[in-house]
Amino acid sequence: MGICKFCNQERELCDSHIIPEFMYKPMYQEKHQFYELSNIKKVRYHQKGLREKLLCKKCESFFSVYEGYAASVFRKISNYSLDYNKGFIIIPDVDYIKYKLFLLSVLWRMSISKKSVFKISSLGPYKERIHNLLLNKDPGKTYQYTFHQGIILLNGKQEKDLIVPPNSKRINGINTHSFVMHGMLFIINCVNHQINNQIPPSLKIDNNLVIYILEGSKIDSFISFMNEILQNNPSLDI
Repeated sequence: MGICKFCNQERELCDSHIIPEFMYKPMYQEKHQFYELSNIKKVRYHQKGLREKLLCKKCESFFSVYEGYAASVFRKISNYSLDYNKGFIIIPDVDYIKYKLFLLSVLWRMSISKKSVFKISSLGPYKERIHNLLLNKDPGKTYQYTFHQGIILLNGKQEKDLIVPPNSKRINGINTHSFVMHGMLFIINCVNHQINNQIPPSLKIDNNLVIYILEGSKIDSFISFMNEILQNNPSLDI
């Protein structure tokens, strides 16, 4: 028994994934293992995605709805050809509420995890605000917690077996939290007010998901890259 981090009720706790299990599938070897590299050059092997006692069964089921939907979106993405020279792809008919809540749920779970690999420097007051949004199934206003998504190509191929722990920094005065799952880079902007000249988010209420195509060696210049794409494709800036 323990206190569920989501509903705050005392219940039997599950071995909860921080990153959903379906994200780990491309990483498994023949023995159903994946390996973790750390900055101390130590390799650790895991039979399943990293888990810890966080959520009760009811709350696990709550999040599984969004995870199942995200998995279906990722399958859609797999059907698209990726051309770095084009710069982006657009996935239509992506449910704004479900997909955004999925990403916020991953960010929130990272923020409450005790595992050092997932430790975010600090969500500060945004941790509780995101918690409340999730409880109310509310993705927030369109300018709140916007995100940008990019597919990482290495030698012209998406590396789906790539997961990178979260990184936090301020970009253009905005607290951002980035992480890589399934070979895709996600940058979530923790902001609660309207910002002028903000780069349009990857997903808006028109349900078109814009995913930038990134060369692995150029990830550090992601913001500049997106600005260049938007200048060349003004129709994306709605």
